[in-house]
Amino acid sequence: MGDSYLKLFPRTVDGAVDKLLAELSFADRVRLAAMSEPKLALFFKSFGPHVQMAFRLPGNDPLMQACADAMGQADISGRQAAYVIVRHLWQRLKKITVLKVVK
Repeated sequence: MGDSYLKLFPRTVDGAVDKLLAELSFADRVRLAAMSEPKLALFFKSFGPHVQMAFRLPGNDPLMQACADAMGQADISGRQAAYVIVRHLWQRLKKITVLKVVK
């Protein structure tokens, strides 16, 4: 892939998370933030392939390296990179999503 093509895709985990956040509806953000870790793993089974294709994992070497660094690994698969991104998305949503009890 040419460098100009890869410039269309995020190069960092935070950049990928920002892009996903921009695509998620408020309801989806709330649902994801409320998920337990085991439910996140189940959610990843269906959402992970979308993340891999959307961010060209593997193929997007800068993002692959950023995900590997986040895992503390030298080399990871596209699936592992997608999981890093989804997990970071989940963690960020847990921090920024405030759920209010409606009476």
